[in-house]
Amino acid sequence: AIVLQFTMNSISTDFMEKIELSGIKRLLAKASYGISFQGRLNNVVKKHLSTLKTTNGLRGIITFLEILDQLSSTQDFTILALGDSVRNVASNDHHRINQVMAYIVENFRKQLSLQEASSIAHMTPNAFCKYFKKTTRKTFIETVIDYRLNYATNQLVQTEKAISEIAFESGFSDVSHFYRQFKHRMQVSPLNYRTKFVEQISHVT
Repeated sequence: AIVLQFTMNSISTDFMEKIELSGIKRLLAKASYGISFQGRLNNVVKKHLSTLKTTNGLRGIITFLEILDQLSSTQDFTILALGDSVRNVASNDHHRINQVMAYIVENFRKQLSLQEASSIAHMTPNAFCKYFKKTTRKTFIETVIDYRLNYATNQLVQTEKAISEIAFESGFSDVSHFYRQFKHRMQVSPLNYRTKFVEQISHVT
């Protein structure tokens, strides 16, 4: 296996705002919760990754961007965050559900629109809700909340931001609603979750 690791800090924010890199920016947003790529592109990317092992300097940066560019241009992928429920979708339906999941991943920190999501799937809102539940085994709203809570959980343990700030940044418009949803899922409050995590880390170190 060849593993290439990098952080978002490796790429300048101003650089990523260039219109030419909009596809890569969308790819990185989708990749927050994992993407599996299929098809012939895999072999092309493998060759680039092999080249990176012996390449550095400007050529290494160019190769790295070429990999991201090629991955951002394919529709032959599956978003992994929802597990087997999405991976088991019929192959001819991958594109439709992937487009909807990409919309959620890119916008879950904002106010999402059921109308817009259903239009991406080329369905009426009522038909879309039934299709989405059948495909993912969750409702559209439940899926959005899952993404928001996943993001909030990461922020709680990786930053020292106030819990109210994390709630709003995660897409919740009401802090009380965030507390209820978080406690329902994690069985502890956001504050207790952070405290327990810090205690566990201190015991390890």
